[in-house]
Amino acid sequence: MIIGFEEKPIEPKCGLIATAYYIFPQRIFPLLSQYCAKGERDNLGSFIAYLIDRDEVHAYTFSELWFDIGSIDAQESA
Repeated sequence: MIIGFEEKPIEPKCGLIATAYYIFPQRIFPLLSQYCAKGERDNLGSFIAYLIDRDEVHAYTFSELWFDIGSIDAQESA
């Protein structure tokens, strides 16, 4: 179970990263609606932090090779 989540921290507390692949059960959608009603619509990482205070959040830890393809240069080198 995840107990804390920070979106792109300047000084990370650990070496874990989120790959932005989320699966939400149906019971989470009302919480997502509440979150969006506050104007927070374009930051899913912050929603995860919000959700941790309201429901259980679990993660899968990948051991496979992973590439950050957040830029054209990164995509080309992957």
